[in-house]
Order: sequence, then C-alpha cells, then structure tokens
Amino acid sequence: TGLKRARQFFKDNTEQDTAALHEMEEDSDTLEPSEFGVNDGIINIDDPEQLKYWAQQFQVSPDELRSAAAVCGDRVSQIKKFLKS
Repeated sequence: TGLKRARQFFKDNTEQDTAALHEMEEDSDTLEPSEFGVNDGIINIDDPEQLKYWAQQFQVSPDELRSAAAVCGDRVSQIKKFLKS
C-alpha cells in the first residue's frame, strides 16, 4: 500500500535532495487511489512525513505540493491533474 511505501521511503531516505527534482513522468498505473485503502488517496499535508514523501513522488518541493493541495484539494488524483497542467 501507499503507507507501506511511504514508511519504506523514510526508512531508506533521511533527507530529500531537491536538486534532483525533474519533470514528473507518466505514472497513471502507480498512483491510483485504489492502492491507498481507507484514505482513498488523500494526502495529509499537515503530516511532514507524508508531505515529504508525496513531494518526492510528484517531483516537486513540499511548498509546491502544499500550494497545489490548497488550490485543488488533498486527493492524490486531483493534485496529480493539477501538477500536470
């Protein structure tokens, strides 16, 4: 699940290297809400670990992710569409 991947990510990576960020690749088969269980692909932007994980997944800074969530909501699918546009 997404939570397992997030935990593994934070276990393996203690710091995010923002210099390595680049344009987001097509990942429609890997970030579908059905993978996230009861929270239906919702990002808790108040949780620093989730914010950091999802910023890395979307290849944006945590501040950009926070701004995107403020504009379009906290669902993974909505944020993904917003960031692609």
